[in-house]
Amino acid sequence: EVVLIAPNITNEGVIDVENGNLLLVAGQSITISSLNYDNIEFEVQAPDNKVINMGSLLSDGGSIGLFAGSITHTGIISANAITVDAAGNIRFVAQADTIIENATVTATSATGKGGHIEILGYRVGLFGTTTVDASGTTGGGEILIGGDYLGTNPEVINASATAIGSNVTIKADATVNGDGGKVIVWANEVTKFCGSISATGGSESGD
Repeated sequence: EVVLIAPNITNEGVIDVENGNLLLVAGQSITISSLNYDNIEFEVQAPDNKVINMGSLLSDGGSIGLFAGSITHTGIISANAITVDAAGNIRFVAQADTIIENATVTATSATGKGGHIEILGYRVGLFGTTTVDASGTTGGGEILIGGDYLGTNPEVINASATAIGSNVTIKADATVNGDGGKVIVWANEVTKFCGSISATGGSESGD
């Protein structure tokens, strides 16, 4: 397990915790009662408490969480499954902006279902040749961008504005046998979507 806590965090290298937990928290006050991310309480007093990832965050089969006033991701974040039946979980949670540009975010599985990816913030933007992938051999995973279905899940914060660029690819496919997953792109006020989404059933069977 790797936990980085500071008012501002910049990663330009490679952090690899296979099957473990990787957590980057930028804020003025952080309370961690567990590395189960649902139990993390953090207070960011200004949006310039930043997590900037230009490198690689790898936790294949594990979980990755980024919590900050604002988040910028231009590198690689991977929680793919290699030897386990389900892929990991990836969470971006910003009080202000979450910006992902020319980056990859993957929670795929070659043996089971895809994982769970949340990209959340007050404003959320995916740009450039960004790929977000939660596909799996036996079923697609779940991708929540800017909120959950109709913005009604109280455990998932809603964006006020979400923008997806034209070269962005979002996938929650079943690649062989199984049903496609779930992809939500939501904002309370304005959603601009110009990218590509797929949540298809498997090539052999599935809906």
